[in-house]
Amino acid sequence: MSTRTEISLMAVVLAAATLLRLLWLDAVPVGWHHDEALMGIMASEVYRGVQRPIFFTGFLGQEPLYVYLSAGVMWLMGGNQDVLPLRITSALVGIATVGVTYLLGRELLGRRVGIIGSAFLGLSFWQVMLSRDGYRVITQPLLEGATIFLLWRAARHNSIRYYAAAGAALGATFYTYLGARLFPGVLLLFALWWLFVRGWPPARAWAGLGVFVGFAAVVAAPLALFFITNPGTFSARIDQVSVFQPGVGGADPLVALGQNIVKLLATFTVYGETLWRYNISGRPIFVGGAVPLFYVGLIVVIWSAIRGKFRARSAQGNLSKQAAGAMAIAWFSAMLFPSFLSVDVGGYTFRSMGLVPMLYLMPALGAVVLWDWAASRVPRAWRQRTQGAFVGLIAAILLVEAGMTYRDYFVVWADSFGGAYEDMADIVAAARFVEREARPAGEDVFISSDYYRHAVIAHLAPRVYPRARWFDGNSAIVFSPQKARDSLYVFPFSARSERIESLLPVEAMVGRSFFSNGTEDLVAYRLTPAQVETAVNKVLDDPSFTRFRGNLGNEIELLGYRMDPRTQQGDKIEVTAIWRLLENAPAEDRVIFAHLLDVKGAMLAQYDTSAYPSSEWQADDILVERYTVGIDDQVPAGKYSMVVGVYDRKTQARLPVVGAPKMEDTLRLADIKVAASEPADIAPANRLGKNLGEAIDLLGFDLLRPQQSATPRVLGLSLFWQARAVPTEDYTVFVQVLNAEGQLVAQSDGQPAEGSFPTSFWEPGDRILDRHELKLDGGLPPGRYSVIAGMYVLATGKRLLVEGGGDYITLTQLDLR
Repeated sequence: MSTRTEISLMAVVLAAATLLRLLWLDAVPVGWHHDEALMGIMASEVYRGVQRPIFFTGFLGQEPLYVYLSAGVMWLMGGNQDVLPLRITSALVGIATVGVTYLLGRELLGRRVGIIGSAFLGLSFWQVMLSRDGYRVITQPLLEGATIFLLWRAARHNSIRYYAAAGAALGATFYTYLGARLFPGVLLLFALWWLFVRGWPPARAWAGLGVFVGFAAVVAAPLALFFITNPGTFSARIDQVSVFQPGVGGADPLVALGQNIVKLLATFTVYGETLWRYNISGRPIFVGGAVPLFYVGLIVVIWSAIRGKFRARSAQGNLSKQAAGAMAIAWFSAMLFPSFLSVDVGGYTFRSMGLVPMLYLMPALGAVVLWDWAASRVPRAWRQRTQGAFVGLIAAILLVEAGMTYRDYFVVWADSFGGAYEDMADIVAAARFVEREARPAGEDVFISSDYYRHAVIAHLAPRVYPRARWFDGNSAIVFSPQKARDSLYVFPFSARSERIESLLPVEAMVGRSFFSNGTEDLVAYRLTPAQVETAVNKVLDDPSFTRFRGNLGNEIELLGYRMDPRTQQGDKIEVTAIWRLLENAPAEDRVIFAHLLDVKGAMLAQYDTSAYPSSEWQADDILVERYTVGIDDQVPAGKYSMVVGVYDRKTQARLPVVGAPKMEDTLRLADIKVAASEPADIAPANRLGKNLGEAIDLLGFDLLRPQQSATPRVLGLSLFWQARAVPTEDYTVFVQVLNAEGQLVAQSDGQPAEGSFPTSFWEPGDRILDRHELKLDGGLPPGRYSVIAGMYVLATGKRLLVEGGGDYITLTQLDLR
């Protein structure tokens, strides 16, 4: 291949890569994720001189290279601090990575591999996507590829300048992304291979390697010094995502590790990342003709590395092919670990970036190996045609790759609901709307968001952000009826509930926009003070709410609530509370809770929330908040109570109930029935089928006789009830032991199931297990005793009549010896 042809081909590759990365960059993607906005905020602060650290400690730590590059692009663009400077930064870095991939492939494996590998990377859907987003990880493969290219060139030419440049590139790699901290492992593994195969490097290489290590240390030193002097900053993010961190990796970290390995290996050619934020759900990295070429290239480098080991002692010539194969294996071995060790499934795409650019040289190597193999197997007269055929085949594969990437990104992904939603396009719409339409100096601006003080709003709506008030419209809304100014409410799709939004008048709607599939991504309302007062009165006068007055710590007051009176196992209970805030933002961070308690006061289900953060509280605000309390399917059927309260997030101390006769820290709302999801499987040992009154059957009983009991002279009895209809009273169950004269010698009275399932909560078909213990006097004389049971009204003592006569059921006769 002539130099002119090589240059021409690379020009085509770079042109295609540039087009895919810059085309419609100001409009696609439509979203701007929270994590991208963090990059934008930091870049803006660097541009304005607010901060210029060596490492950004916020948000669990952020490496600085991408941030500073983006700030530079902001300066070049005349101070533009919006989305575009960061996207241009990513695009330019992505294009540069295509060039570095060519240089790396050319140096290690030849011209053709360099050109084809850079083409695969330049046309890659994954790389095109990340080159159009605003994530710092895009800088990692550029520095990694440059490091190995320069180091290889330095070793080949024994050039101190290249060793110095390679060391500087390695040191700069640590400033790119978290996963780059494992990149020295690539060099370590390769060095071990080299020592095993070739022994110690020649004396002439030691000086260069010393320069390499020295320059790397000098460049990395400021960051290393920062980590040393700021303990905890190095590992903060690692601790959050490591499978081996307690409480992060689940019950068995090794299982999580195994699952990660399977997922990541499948990502290459079988089934890729599922989050639309990073991918078309399930699309693997390599598709089409690149798939077999990838595996051929992988097999070749593995074989080259192994073959090099066994030929080393007899080979005296150049082992560059074996060394290149060993470098590829070392690269994969080390840079797979950031994904293997990570629990965040959505991060596989990011944490796999350390494999780039070497990853894209594999299908290129596979193509060249098959090309040369085919050319060597045909007669000399056919070689020219064979080579031409392979050039055409590779060109066709790359053209198909380019077409698929264009279609998948610009047609499928860019226009998808999943991509727009997960990329937070609705929050972008909210930010654009409030920055354009809000009047924070003359109205209260309420922004609904499932992220408190959302970074996207901070980045894209800096005029409004400092004065905005925040709530999560999925479950809450707040009104300020005492203010003589308008209230603007902005609901993006991700933080919007139709039930909550229904409290606002339709005629107050002032903004509305849509996703590409027609779903509303934004709705906004502007209410006058009179409309706010009407909305508050609508809630307070709603007959579905139960009036309630309960003051907690003179900070917040419950005015009323609405609650489902019944649920079932495995379902949920919805509680909607109306609160009045009694003071401005308390110094402590408050959490409102709704807890489901059993008859003994034990909590069986909960919902704790800060949907309207206490730092936003203002006196006289009316907060309407919904709590969805999930019921585990193992919670026994029966009667429960719902309580609400407020506690300090840091200390867990609850606010006391003001004016309570005794020390109380919860407000009890009402009782709730949890019904069985399926009829209880009841099979009494002794079947009866006796009817009591109009609504209750005694199906049977189980008896644990005194001599069988763990405690002597204790009679254990289980009654099995069933409701035929809804009982009209809360009946008390009695179980008695009578002597031969009918005198009472032992008894057990109480509501069914130890009070946890009163009869007034029974419904037709309910089956209830009701256990009792009767203590028998040790001095009872031997003889026959009767065990009877029934029900009565506690207030009057009146018993339920038994079908066929009488007011009790004789269960069994008991012989005491």
